[in-house]
Amino acid sequence: MKVTKQDIDKYFSANYNQLLNDATNVVKYVKTQTTNPETYLSESYFYLMENIDKIPSADVIGSWVYKFCFSEIKWSNGKVNRENKLNNINNEFLEWFEDKDESEGIQEKVNEHQNYITKLAAIEIYKSEASKVDKIVFEVYFNKNKSTVRLMAKHLNIKNTQSWLLIKKMKADINKIYNNLKTK
Repeated sequence: MKVTKQDIDKYFSANYNQLLNDATNVVKYVKTQTTNPETYLSESYFYLMENIDKIPSADVIGSWVYKFCFSEIKWSNGKVNRENKLNNINNEFLEWFEDKDESEGIQEKVNEHQNYITKLAAIEIYKSEASKVDKIVFEVYFNKNKSTVRLMAKHLNIKNTQSWLLIKKMKADINKIYNNLKTK
């Protein structure tokens, strides 16, 4: 029987307190960067909605929720923890920017910020203009955190040399876009 959104909603409504309690205990035990267990539950809901066609029946919704939450909590490179790290970096950057004394060269702060924005723009341009293969490489490298030659080769089931060439090409393309943006 196909799982529906109503099945998932019903499961979360009926078991939310128990899920929250279990996630809270695991967060305390593992001491993750993201200390709010509700974040993991919310992400597990979105995960289930994205993979609703893969869930064989409503009886296994709970095991999918637990597997996702506990994997995300345990793995430092999980989606929630990666997003939290990026937010922390952005917050540190903003705090640093705000804490600097006005006399410490405002132009330097502006230049660093523009450099950061230019890097983000170069990545976005690359993602929008990349071929299908390049988009897959980007996705595997950045989003799936397969950022070494061996990890990418194993993930894509290709030779290490091919993986190295794909990573090198991606980095060169992003740097080319970045340099073009910097000179404008």
